[in-house]
Parts: sequence; C-alpha cells; structure tokens
Amino acid sequence: MNPTDDNSQLNLRDVRRRFDRAASSFDAVDFVHSATREGLLTRLAPMLIDAKTIVDLGCATGAGGRALSKQFRRAHIISIDLSQQMLRQAQQRRSLLGRRSVIQANAAALPLAAHSVDLIFANLLLPWISDATTLFSELGRVLRRDGLFIFRRSDPTA
Repeated sequence: MNPTDDNSQLNLRDVRRRFDRAASSFDAVDFVHSATREGLLTRLAPMLIDAKTIVDLGCATGAGGRALSKQFRRAHIISIDLSQQMLRQAQQRRSLLGRRSVIQANAAALPLAAHSVDLIFANLLLPWISDATTLFSELGRVLRRDGLFIFRRSDPTA
C-alpha cells in the first residue's frame, strides 16, 4: 500500500486514533509489549555498539527509550510514534537530565537526515505497517552504514 493513497491515510488515522485512546491506560495493560521489549533489550545487551543516536520507533509511552537511555548513557534517544497521546505519556515520564526528544511521525516517512541514526529499536511496530517495503527503505535511508535495526514483530515467546 502506498502511504499517499487515501485508504492508507485512513488506516493511519484509524491507527493514530486507536493508540491515542489507549495511551492513558497503556502501561497498566502492556504485558506483551513489556515482555517483547525486555527480550529485545536482552538480545541487544551483548552487542558492541557505540550508538550516538538511537530511534525508539513506535515508542508508545516511552519505556523502550527509558531503558535504552540507561544502556546507552551518552546517546541521544529519539522517541517516535504516530500517536500524539502516546508521546505525551512518554514526555511526562522522561528524565529532565537525559538526552531524549520526541517526534510525532509516520514510521515510513521519518523526518530525520539520511545516515544519521546508529540504532533503530522497534518493539511490535511491524504489525501496524501496511507497506513493509517502504518502511525498510526508509529505515535504510536513515541508518548509518553500520547501523542496526532491532525489532520484534509479535509473540514474546517466539
């Protein structure tokens, strides 16, 4: 699906509304999201990465970004989500001392410079993507040459 098609835009609006409605209670019921995030962090831990810029793509309420900022203390963490309400929750929970920012954006059209990101962390984002080819092309555009895309599609036990 082309992100400029009317049907695709309608899908994005529907997804945004769904997550906007869920934002205030998301953390209380995010067992699967939490379990998959912990699995991703565990897999990331032994990797030798000198990440200066990290994107938490589809960040929800920002728990992934908070964990990444502990693991990569000197990195700038950019939390990106389609939902403005999820980003509000993420902003309310962020440390004032950390190097973190939030951006509302479509994952398939990131407002980031080419080759500017060392690590993209995407926990359960892929089920919400209608055009994976466009997404992966966009991720390839923003990742640095030796950058890393780490993601979890679904099922925390897989």
